[in-house]
Amino acid sequence: EETAKALTKLKMRAMLARCVIGDEDGADTRLAESEELYNSWHNKENERNETFLGGDDLNKRPVLEMKGISKRFAGIQALDNVDFNAYAGEINILIGENGAGKSTLMRILAGAHTADEGVVLINGEEKKISTPAEAINEEIVMIYQELNLIYEMTVTENMYLGHELLKGGMIDKRKQQENVKKLLEELDFDIDPTAKIEELSAAKRQMVEIAKAIHLNAKVIIMDEPTSSLADNEVQVLFRVMRQLKEQGVCIILI
Repeated sequence: EETAKALTKLKMRAMLARCVIGDEDGADTRLAESEELYNSWHNKENERNETFLGGDDLNKRPVLEMKGISKRFAGIQALDNVDFNAYAGEINILIGENGAGKSTLMRILAGAHTADEGVVLINGEEKKISTPAEAINEEIVMIYQELNLIYEMTVTENMYLGHELLKGGMIDKRKQQENVKKLLEELDFDIDPTAKIEELSAAKRQMVEIAKAIHLNAKVIIMDEPTSSLADNEVQVLFRVMRQLKEQGVCIILI
């Protein structure tokens, strides 16, 4: 902040010297001082990044790249040539004003929308994602603000909805419940796999959605404003889980 203030003062002095007083020599001096100060600051920032991140991480390649993404709805330009990168083992933040197109961009990545222009690369390889099923096949799952859960069904039933385990032509409910119980314990989620979704708190419903994503082997998890309906203590639970997933190498995108 202090560097920015100093740079601004030097540039203002240079402008005054050149434009108001007509002092070309004074302007050149101020600009030289400004450039020297900037270079000094920039070098220190690079040294700090090398120490904080480590040399290899500075050149870390994104697991996900979205390039030149454009999208129109009924003639309205929702996205215009947008680029976005995200990294494995990181909480990647996507921030902007309401209506800026954040959710639209992520819905394209999750297969809910199709981009008019642009490409998506996963680990450097171009992928075509036109449906949520294709996104899941690429290990990408989005957790929407409006949770995609059936409240009248149990945690286990929601987790296996659409890809149930079968045994002898019948759903193997026992095996499903055992698998879900084991996963919830591994994630340190205090959730009963036999409980109905309607019986759970907002935070625990979020946890179920995250567990579903892990159950689908998601390597990229998109969360659309997940804290909007949570109490302060529930937000802390969510943040703990996000840090845990980050440590496991999951790429988290937080809108």
